[in-house]
Amino acid sequence: MNSPPTQPRRRVEVCLSAEERSQLKALAKQAGVSMSGYMKAACFGQSITIRVTDVAIATYRDLGRLSDVLNQLLPQAHGETHQLIEELLTLLHQIRAEIAGIRSTESPASRNPPSNL
Repeated sequence: MNSPPTQPRRRVEVCLSAEERSQLKALAKQAGVSMSGYMKAACFGQSITIRVTDVAIATYRDLGRLSDVLNQLLPQAHGETHQLIEELLTLLHQIRAEIAGIRSTESPASRNPPSNL
């Protein structure tokens, strides 16, 4: 049986910074698709399901607990200790955002972390 003829594919080039390419690669890996497949799905409004592992969920929760403890210590801390706790809180927030898939370039409507986190 002959298969139906397919339309020739044409390459489209997209310029990305090194950071944008790295983010695209990570998002595609999380979704279990190629970077090209991820971009096509995103461009054409297809849903992209990000797989969230049990380890990621546990890490997200544990980092939240750690943030709570550090926030409780912050009022009693002074000098370098206070500054260090603030830096740790900033870093923890960034890590949790990465786990949840939040990016600063996303629209406000897409900034909700996955429901299973």
